Formats: sequence, C-alpha cells, structure tokens
Amino acid sequence: ENHDLDGVEHADTLLSAGKTLRIEFDVYTQGMSVGTQSSALAFRVQDANYPDCLYSEDLSIQVTVKVSPNHQCDTTSEEMDSQGNCVCKSQRVYIFSNCITIGALIGFVLVPILVLTTIILAAIVWQKARHENALWQISEKEIKYDSPPRQLGKGGFGVVFLAEYRGTQVAVKKLHGRKNGHPKSKVIQKGNHSSGSVDMTHKLSAQGKPTHNTMGRALTEAAPVDHIDPQEFGASSVSYETSSNPVHSAGGSHPNAFSTLHMSTQKKKNFALKDFATDMRLLSSLRHPCITTIMGAVVTSKSDPLLVMEYVDHKALSDLLQKSTVHLDGDTILGLVRDITQGVQFLHNTTPPVIHGDLKSHNILVDSKFHGKVTDFGISYKVGIKGTPFWMAPEILRRESDPTAASDVYSFGITLYEIYARKEPYAGEAPAVVIREVADPTVNRRPVPPSCMPNRVAALMHDCLVGNPLERPNMDEIVSRIRRFSSRDVAPIKTYSGTAQQTEDEEARQFEDLLRRFPRHIAEDLRDGREVAPENHESATVFVGDVVDFDKIAMGLSQKKVF
Repeated sequence: ENHDLDGVEHADTLLSAGKTLRIEFDVYTQGMSVGTQSSALAFRVQDANYPDCLYSEDLSIQVTVKVSPNHQCDTTSEEMDSQGNCVCKSQRVYIFSNCITIGALIGFVLVPILVLTTIILAAIVWQKARHENALWQISEKEIKYDSPPRQLGKGGFGVVFLAEYRGTQVAVKKLHGRKNGHPKSKVIQKGNHSSGSVDMTHKLSAQGKPTHNTMGRALTEAAPVDHIDPQEFGASSVSYETSSNPVHSAGGSHPNAFSTLHMSTQKKKNFALKDFATDMRLLSSLRHPCITTIMGAVVTSKSDPLLVMEYVDHKALSDLLQKSTVHLDGDTILGLVRDITQGVQFLHNTTPPVIHGDLKSHNILVDSKFHGKVTDFGISYKVGIKGTPFWMAPEILRRESDPTAASDVYSFGITLYEIYARKEPYAGEAPAVVIREVADPTVNRRPVPPSCMPNRVAALMHDCLVGNPLERPNMDEIVSRIRRFSSRDVAPIKTYSGTAQQTEDEEARQFEDLLRRFPRHIAEDLRDGREVAPENHESATVFVGDVVDFDKIAMGLSQKKVF
C-alpha cells in the first residue's frame, strides 16, 4: 500500500511448507498515464531454518495494470490526453465547454463582427445621405409666393413661378409627372408649330457616345428611314419609345424618376424618390457662372416636385431674339456664345457627365448684363420630355441613340442658327417633312446659314450639324475655337434689304418712337429686352395702340404669328 507499482516495499513472511502466500495490493492511478502499465513484483525465497543455506531463489511476478478514465470523451471532437483528461482534437479549439473547428470559430467570431460592422457602416451611410439630402431638400413652408403667384414661364417640363426662399428671389419650377404611366407630351401642331417636345424614354449616356453598333451602319450606309412615320411627327401629339436601352447616367440606372413619382404603388414612389435624391445630390452641387444654380427641391408624396433655382432677372434668349428692338452686336453675341459653350462644357466634364438633352435658345437664360446661363440641364430626360424635334440630332430621330454629348453639340449648332436668324429653324415648314428629311442620311437636311452669319460662325455651325456624331467636335474643341474668335468674327453682317440686322438709324428711330410713348426708364427696358416692372400710381393715362389694317395682315399669317 501507499506505493505505486514502481515503488518497493520489503516484508518478511514465514511460510510453512505446502502453504500459499496470498499477496494483495492496491494500485493508485493518480499521476499515472492512461493506458496499460506494467511492473514486476520481486520475491526472494529462503529456508527460514537455514538462513545461511546456499539455497535461495528470486521470483519475479509481472503485473499489468490497465488505467482507464472514470468518464468518457466525445469521440467526435475530443480525445484523451496522457493524464486522462478530455482535450480537443487537432484543428479544434475549446470555446464555451465545446470543441469547435477553426472554421466554425472564425464564423463564430467574425459573423458578429461583420454584422456589427455592417450596421455601423449602414448608419454612417444613412447619416451621410441624410446630411447630403438636407443640403438640397427644401421645406414647402420656406417657399413664399406673391398673391396671386407670378408666373415667369411655362414649358414642357412645367410652370415656373417667381418666389422667395430665405429672403432671396428664386424661380420655382413645378415639374409635371406622368399620367397613366405616360408623360404629358407637348402638342406639336401641323404647320408652323415646331417647338413641341417628343417623349423618347432614354437616359443620359455616361460616356457621351452613341449606345448601339447600328449607329455606324446607319450613318455609313444610305439606309432608308422607313421606320420613321411622318404622320407620327405631324400629328397633333407625339409620344413614342426609343428602340435603344436605357444607359446608366448621373441620375442612376432607374428610368424616369420624376415621372414615376405618381405611379400607383408605394414601392415605385419610394424607388423614384431614391433616384430623384441621387440626381439632386449631383445637380444641386454643380456651380458654374454659365449654368443656373439649382438650390434644391421640394418633394412630397402628394404633389409634383418643385425645383428651386436661382432667379435670372432677364428672360430666355429666345424671347430676346424675337424682339427687334434688342440689338445684338458682335460683343454681345460673342459673350453669349462663350457662356453657352462653357456652361455645356462644364456639364459634359462633370463626373458623371451631365447631358442636357434639350439645348436650345429657350433653355438659355440671359441676365441684365446679357450673360447667358444654361438651364434645364439633366432634367429633360427625367420628366419624359426628350428634346424638341427640330433641335434633335438625326441619330436620335432615327431612335438609334440616347442623348449624348454629341447630340448636345448638334443642338448647339441649331442654337447658333437661332441667334443669327432670330427665329426658329425651319419656320413655316411642315414638321413631319422636315424631321424625316433631317433623319434621312441620304437627304441630310439642315438649316441654311442666315445671310448675316459670318463665315467662321457658319463653318462652326456646319461642323456641329454633321450627320455622324463621331465626326462632330466636342465641347472642349468648340470652346477652344470660340476663344480664338473676336467680336468682329461673330458680328452679324448687315443686310439693309433684310430684317436680320437693323441699321443704327433704324434702331435710333425706334427708340425715339418709344420715348414719345413711354417714360425713359420704360423705353430703355423695352429697347434692351428687359421685363418692365409694374408700377403703382395714384393716377395714370392708359395708352392704347392699334395696328392699321391688322385684320388684312393677319389673314396672311399663321395662327402663331397672329397671336
């Protein structure tokens, strides 16, 4: 007792002949390794009566002990160590009284970390988006209108009102949505009405290039344009879908964010609002002296979006061009052309690029110093208004491309024509015929440069109106060319027999005629094309003018000109 098998204990026992010596022993396994243990019991036998007898014998008895633990290990994940303890097998670790694999441990530890990280990042992104949205979201309560509201203009996108926002005069544009899933198309009348808008549900092109391989084929081959129905453009209204697929843009990959604001399901409304917010974060961040600043927008689930923009105290360039009393000399034209091209150049070089899609004189605002500002950029493709037919590039009329930087260049070429002709292109012609001839590469119809347009400007206009969009100059090149122009290069060539340019004597006579009828400050506003501000007087004389033989003159004019 009290010894392990390796211990030694000496004891003398007298054993009579024929007797058996019974040996009992206990094995204490504490400290012993689990498994089979062997040891030997040694005995020396001698005759007690004759201790000095030569007879003696050493006996050795081999004893084998199997040491087993008093509990069982989980054989799937545990094994016994040398001390009889259950330990984890190889490639496993002990966590919370369980042996788990290294892979499970990684998942056990990393999954909560990833979930927590995702929650934190989502909170950061949400907070950032909330902060960015706060930069452009405007409360409707902050917009104050006159009573009654003063309307500044109306177009395919909506109605524009003068308002006040935080003490600053602004222009508020109420954007039209869709009705029954289709945009409210502007009416295009037969005859002289050529400024209507056509719905082509396309998107911006982030690369500013044509989106289909059919473009090259259609431009290189004398392909017929049988798929263009003249009646479609000459009918009382026009609405069709482009054959090309939507292209990813600055405003996102979702089609028609503005117009889907009024779709039936809440899911589509939320979808559109998210897309609209993405666009507004970009558009409201754009700052350039040659584009109108978009301060923000009012968005509610119950009404159309309200776009809040800077107020330009003059009118659109198209309004000034229609006033014969407004004299445009070389300096004025050069400044306007530079402003237009630099504004569009800035939009095209934004990341991602912003394509205007409806560039024309109507979308160029002019301030009191005759500085031009490009407006309605990045809006037309969102509200279902996809440009004005006579300003559309032929590849768009053929439905082979979405609006691109090249199509904006084409529209700028038409705008150059407007500035010198002081009228819309193809005035008085049937829209259906004109559109088909413009789109047909075998006809390649384009406006004829006005006789007052200088040669260098006419050459630039020609390059912008090239049928192949890949051969048109980009806005960087156009800006570079215009920088080399002087006021003499762009000054209208005077034609005394025509109406394109008034002589100085005629302008002076017209101004004297205005002075005979109005106070000087009003006459100067009318001469310079500024809007005459209303005045309050206790007493006033009302001047009524008339046109001699107006009824006879009107008989030979179109309804639009009579109006």
